[in-house]
Amino acid sequence: SLSNEGISYTEKEYDYAIKKGIKVIAFLHKNPEDLSQKKSEVSEETIAKLNAFRKKVSNGRLVDFWENKDQLAGMVALGMLNIIRMYPAIGWIRANKTSSVESLEEINALQKRNRELEIELNSQIASTSQSSSISTKLAALDSSIKVELTDKRNTKVTSKHNLIWLDILKSISSIIFESVSEYQIKMVLLKLCLQGLPNPDNFKDDVITEESFNLIKIQFYALDYISFEYELDDQYIIWKATKKGKKAILEMIAITDESK
Repeated sequence: SLSNEGISYTEKEYDYAIKKGIKVIAFLHKNPEDLSQKKSEVSEETIAKLNAFRKKVSNGRLVDFWENKDQLAGMVALGMLNIIRMYPAIGWIRANKTSSVESLEEINALQKRNRELEIELNSQIASTSQSSSISTKLAALDSSIKVELTDKRNTKVTSKHNLIWLDILKSISSIIFESVSEYQIKMVLLKLCLQGLPNPDNFKDDVITEESFNLIKIQFYALDYISFEYELDDQYIIWKATKKGKKAILEMIAITDESK
């Protein structure tokens, strides 16, 4: 549907969001040419406008591609949870529930302090991990950990999984050599949890509980297998394998000559 200016209403909403500095996540149909005629543009003019808009949306940001509505729904749910965590902000509330300016300032101050404490805690964990007295007490890689999944609203635990630490390390080994976001780590761990389930699609929209994820995070931190970097005002956490972590991964997956 085009506005009087000859621009689609969706594109006008996009342009307005960019103008206002609102964070945008893009989900594009992977194969728009495969859509039925009634669901696609038919004139050369509108096809050109659509292609130009797709190109504009893809510029300067990460883009996910979807093929069916169920896949899109899962992507949007996970994407929204991630962007809300990365860019917390004050949202719309009912007029009869409005808070005073002082209350909002207090909330912002508490959020900032919470982030500062999290950074401080991670720093303490990192320094503590260097202590041999701690490292000797860490669980062996062949032991297991119970990982819980929850629904996307974090209202209840939906399933529990016993994972071997070695399998967890193997699952992230292919991406941890380079800088990788916590969101990507969580997606890999979710896939690991769903392996072997009779109906994994029933849980594909679930997420790992923060408690389970933090246990994994602290364990590999304490082992000195990973290091953290912080981006976007310390709200975006990046994982990267340490020298010791890379060595452990290489020893775990490298092919050796058994005759030697």
